[in-house]
Amino acid sequence: MPVIIAHRSSLNTCQIQKSKLIFLSPYAPNLNLIERYWRFFKKEILYGKYYEAFALFKRACDDFFAASERYKEALRFLLTDNFQIIDCA
Repeated sequence: MPVIIAHRSSLNTCQIQKSKLIFLSPYAPNLNLIERYWRFFKKEILYGKYYEAFALFKRACDDFFAASERYKEALRFLLTDNFQIIDCA
């Protein structure tokens, strides 16, 4: 049975059969993979770093996205869909 993670507001637009719906809270950054990727990006590029010029910062950003192989191992564990689901009912 496929698991579908969705916000309650999107339930009206989805007709899903033979699936288990798991509702997200209105703001769930730890469940959103792009938020995890963004947090990793900021940790690698922004935190504790100083760039003399905007061009250096831009180059660091471009290098981060171009060299995804360098971060493959760290991202493999970070960008997983293996969530712990807590039943509040």
